[in-house]
Amino acid sequence: MAVLVIGQLQGGDAALDARMTQELGLGNAPAPGALARFAGPTDTGWQVITVWESEEAYRTFEREKLMPVFQRLGVTPPTMQVSPLDSVRIAPTAATQAAR
Repeated sequence: MAVLVIGQLQGGDAALDARMTQELGLGNAPAPGALARFAGPTDTGWQVITVWESEEAYRTFEREKLMPVFQRLGVTPPTMQVSPLDSVRIAPTAATQAAR
């Protein structure tokens, strides 16, 4: 079952998000197992919203890739909320348009 993951990073910003993306080796693509990724500022920092194929795919990425990068950079990890999704619909052209 697909899951929605919302990460809230107090004091985070676009520069840290770019650095994390670089450190994770993701370029402009979502992580393996992720279907979509959205990121932007909040009143208190930075928010990343991802949709994953399964909770197992997310937990593997979190354990093997994400948390080690936070530790290596000395950044306190964000608070994460994981919720199951009943359905996921992504417009075929959405990714192309968003990348522009």
